[in-house]
Amino acid sequence: MTTNTFQREFILNAKEADALAEALENSRRVDIKLKRKAEYITDSEKIHAELDDVFKKLGPVTE
Repeated sequence: MTTNTFQREFILNAKEADALAEALENSRRVDIKLKRKAEYITDSEKIHAELDDVFKKLGPVTE
């Protein structure tokens, strides 16, 4: 088995670097709180039922 390594070089000018630094300094920390106990689901019917519940709570999709 082989793996490929992808590498990309980003070049920023001074204005972009300043904007990125400011964005990082001013970003807010997000605390995630679970509202219910997490569980590992393997049954496909239960997975579909859970996803249906999630999508019903989101409401209709508008474009």
